[in-house]
Amino acid sequence: ATVRRAQIAMFVGDGVEAYQAGEVWHSLDTRFGMAPTMFRQSQLGRISLNRYSVIIMPSGSYRELGESSLIKLKTWIGEGGTLICLGSATDFATQSILDETSKEHATEDAPKSKNELPIMRPFGTARDELALDSIAGAIFASDVDPTHPLFFGIPDAKMATFRDHEHLLARSPSPYANPAVYSESPLLAGYCSEENSRKIAGTPSVVVRQLGSGRMILMTDNPVFRGFWRGSTGMLINAILFGDHCDPPTQRGDEDH
Repeated sequence: ATVRRAQIAMFVGDGVEAYQAGEVWHSLDTRFGMAPTMFRQSQLGRISLNRYSVIIMPSGSYRELGESSLIKLKTWIGEGGTLICLGSATDFATQSILDETSKEHATEDAPKSKNELPIMRPFGTARDELALDSIAGAIFASDVDPTHPLFFGIPDAKMATFRDHEHLLARSPSPYANPAVYSESPLLAGYCSEENSRKIAGTPSVVVRQLGSGRMILMTDNPVFRGFWRGSTGMLINAILFGDHCDPPTQRGDEDH
């Protein structure tokens, strides 16, 4: 396959998680010499996206992107662009760009009926109980497809990633587009409640979603945590370099993939 030089842009500024944006920038600029162009959400309307082949959306809130900016972003993807979304940005991409709601996420976050909720709980234990239900920082294992372009040069069929949230990804309808799935017993290190471990097990940690001639690569965990998480850094680099080779094959176009 022919690998074209990637022209990379990345969202930064208000709403974007500064730590993760900094980790991505440091990894690309310092380690790989692939410094991205950085712009704020409010600048999207004034920027020509045609010069970029890849845009990275770090975890964060993208409420500042208005309707015209969303249309512009969708058009860019549809014409062949690769949008890489990390962490909570995957929720935004699924809901606002694909106009979908994750069924898995919606089901697990659905409020319980009044009969299931206790009428009173001790106020003094609330902080500890909420902490037990959250994932503040733990290491999880995913089973990966080593034949997928995202895992080129990564021979292991397992990948460890750092996770500090409860977001879940909805699987792609194509079985060829869920190249990393959390293991049956996903927790490797750190604390995670048994309930959260059960919810995470068997769900995708990486999903590729096609949109027109382009695609979105959704990574629920941070592949470059603190700039030293080397095991999954290659996945991000492969997404940048081989994103246009990640579209799931179809019956009609198998020979092209």
